[in-house]
Amino acid sequence: MTAEISYYPQVEVTILRICHIGHGILPIPPMGWGAVESLIWNYKYWLQRSGHECFVINTRERSRVVAQCASLQLDIVHVHCEEFFGIAQTLGAKVCILCSHWPMFFEPERAAQAIKCFQGNCYIACLSERIRSRLIQLGVAPQRLFLAKNGARADLCRFTDKPQSPQKSICLAAIRRRKRQYLIQDIDSIDFVGPRGDPKLAQFDYSRPNYLGEWSKESVYYRLTDYANLVLLSQLEVAPLSTCEALMAGLGVVVSESAAANLDTTLPFVSVIPESRVTDKAFVRQVIEGNRRTSLQMRNQIRSYAVKEFDWGKLIQQYIRNLEQMLGTWTDASSAAKREKS
Repeated sequence: MTAEISYYPQVEVTILRICHIGHGILPIPPMGWGAVESLIWNYKYWLQRSGHECFVINTRERSRVVAQCASLQLDIVHVHCEEFFGIAQTLGAKVCILCSHWPMFFEPERAAQAIKCFQGNCYIACLSERIRSRLIQLGVAPQRLFLAKNGARADLCRFTDKPQSPQKSICLAAIRRRKRQYLIQDIDSIDFVGPRGDPKLAQFDYSRPNYLGEWSKESVYYRLTDYANLVLLSQLEVAPLSTCEALMAGLGVVVSESAAANLDTTLPFVSVIPESRVTDKAFVRQVIEGNRRTSLQMRNQIRSYAVKEFDWGKLIQQYIRNLEQMLGTWTDASSAAKREKS
């Protein structure tokens, strides 16, 4: 079965039946926060816009996952929930893909757990080259791995080269100890946006005027561009969505080493705080202010870089090419198996 797609070059494509499986905790699409949920929804939107059939299963119940997949006659199943990795190859799809968004998985002390979780013959979507390298180091066959970067919506992210708050930075992340907002909350020129976590664990003071609460996704898309730059000093990240969205909105970024995935760190509007200096408040403040000044002069260049590297409309075309290559490999393997039986 074939169809004409209208986004990017008009080419005839074979329709694929693809299912993305979420965690079943937050709704898809997300009502507010939810990076993985937003990612899955963007996959669905862009795959359908490219002429393919995309389904989303978002439940905590394993039996429902199995039953729904069995009814769909899938070409591809892409599992984002680690709890379902073990059943991925039983879901009836021609090709199965695993993708972990849990940063702790890739820490050295969890090597055995990661190897066990990724065992089998499923393909693995790596959110960054660092994750791909880590899995190869753990013994995963390179041919099972492919890069699947997080993207941003160029069509939805508002952009202006004259922000309303050029003297301000923003930290856009759930308030968690791992995100380390507590290290920089006393910098009044940074606004903090994100859902609340335990104030004692996060060491965060919600009464301070620079905490603005949680924004809806629509607010993020509209309001982010009114800042000069984004600050994210997380201790552990896989590939943060907020950096892609900030760049798409024309902001520079100041990030920890862990949050620098997929970024070209040689660019003047990308500043990386070395882990050895992340608690040096004077140094961090200096880097943030310097990045702010530089980024305000380069907003159009920042937006162009983001469109080139993180536009979902472009990323999805590479994703589709990867799927088609996997299905070709599956077809070759299936044909060989049939020949052996005969």
